[in-house]
Amino acid sequence: MDIIFGHISYWILPIMRILKFFKLNVYYLYIDANSNSKKNEIATKLKKNNIFPLPLEFEKRISPKTSSSLCGSDPDEIGYKQNIKLLPDKILQKYCN
Repeated sequence: MDIIFGHISYWILPIMRILKFFKLNVYYLYIDANSNSKKNEIATKLKKNNIFPLPLEFEKRISPKTSSSLCGSDPDEIGYKQNIKLLPDKILQKYCN
């Protein structure tokens, strides 16, 4: 399974290490940092854990409809449709009350 992070920062490094520990293919597109020295520091830490940037030829194949983020919107409600199979609205309403 491939996991691609769009913009990463210093606090995402532990999450990426854990995912790599579970033998998942982890990639990133861009490092968010204020200076070049911080970017280089983050990049070297990622390289030590065999986490590399996504090659450009693969980046072009990513469809904007399939990409998702934790803070982004879900216009087709794909995540909701999959989650509703696990936990129906009736049970969820009982927990909310």
